[in-house]
Amino acid sequence: MSAGTGPTGTAAATARGGAGQGGAATGEGQRVLFRRSLDGPLPELPGWLVISPAAGQSGTAPAPPGPAPGGEPVILAELRQILADITGRPGLLAAPAGEPLFGTGVALDSLSGTLLLREVNRRYGVDVAAEDINLDALASVATLADFIQSQQRHRIGPASGEAG
Repeated sequence: MSAGTGPTGTAAATARGGAGQGGAATGEGQRVLFRRSLDGPLPELPGWLVISPAAGQSGTAPAPPGPAPGGEPVILAELRQILADITGRPGLLAAPAGEPLFGTGVALDSLSGTLLLREVNRRYGVDVAAEDINLDALASVATLADFIQSQQRHRIGPASGEAG
């Protein structure tokens, strides 16, 4: 096999001829190793995975601060709507604010969690994964709403001129 032949890109290549050496793909029958640079932006999601903004939302403006007519912050209702859209479970529109997002409760899996983070970034301009290393903000709907609001306030700056 010559070093100039490209990777086959199929699982069958591994099954046909072995593991290859070091995972490098140099031709037919060798294992293929795909790499993605962590320095660049994430690839765009396919259209069928993208959540369209709710009516009247441009997707770029931050959520208005303050409570909704029911006394809860507007962002809680919006996050519930995002969760319902991502999971296809309309019952999440009534999820308690303290309901855990992972495990019991909302029961997000890794894909739905990733879609939630991407939609939060798109809609509110907050990159939860970059700003919250331990992802404590994902404990519940309420902690995520609080985190988004605190990040938005931090970007705007302290209201009373305090150092922040």
